[in-house]
Amino acid sequence: MSDVIHRTSGEIRRSVHTPDYAHADWLINPPGLDEVLKTPAHYRVFAGGTVREATATEKDLIDETRLPQLKEMKRDAIGEVL
Repeated sequence: MSDVIHRTSGEIRRSVHTPDYAHADWLINPPGLDEVLKTPAHYRVFAGGTVREATATEKDLIDETRLPQLKEMKRDAIGEVL
């Protein structure tokens, strides 16, 4: 059994049957996986066949992109309730 992480979403699945996971979408037992287990998925950076936590500069850029999207989603959710 192996551990896998999705290249796009950052989802981690532990102790899985690897033939069920396409290499194009998933990294299988990548170096650095244990170091990012507690890192939010949006702060995981994929480089080649490895995964690592984003640097402070990278996190700032991610947050700049993400904040407007999160605000819009929250406004939409509030609008649906009203």
